[in-house]
This record gives sequence, structure tokens and C-alpha cells, in this order.
Amino acid sequence: MSKTEETTLSSKGQLVIPHRIRQELHLKTGTTLLVRACDNRILLIPKPKDAYQALVDLGKRLKLKGATEALLADRRAEGARDFA
Repeated sequence: MSKTEETTLSSKGQLVIPHRIRQELHLKTGTTLLVRACDNRILLIPKPKDAYQALVDLGKRLKLKGATEALLADRRAEGARDFA
């Protein structure tokens, strides 16, 4: 995990993600980021190319049996609400 970095919002609403963080997260030019406001904070999350596989991989990393299915069901429901 990297140290906290600082950046400034431009007059056009643009941010520069510091080089160290781009390297750590393997962000390249053209990478799509999901942006979400959460508890008075801004979350920037690299959008996975394959959301299903990303959740499966997350479940494996967390080593929680059954969690993957629960997360997938939750995400599918959330997606259905977002696009309804």
C-alpha cells in the first residue's frame, strides 16, 4: 500500500493521479475508472475488464467460501437497479 499523495482539482474538474499510485495500480492511459461518492469521500476504482472474473478473484483472495456467490448476487442486483 502506498503513502498518501496529494493532487489538486483543476478548473475543468480534472485530477492528476500521482505517478507512484499509477505504477502501483498498473494504470495506463485510457484506463476507465469508476467514480463514487461515499461517506464524504471520493472513490476511484479501476474498472475491471471482466467484472465476473474480478469478483471471483476477489473471493479467492479473501479466502471466504460462499462469499463470491453472495457478492455476485449483490452486484447483479445493484447492476439491475442502476440500469433499470
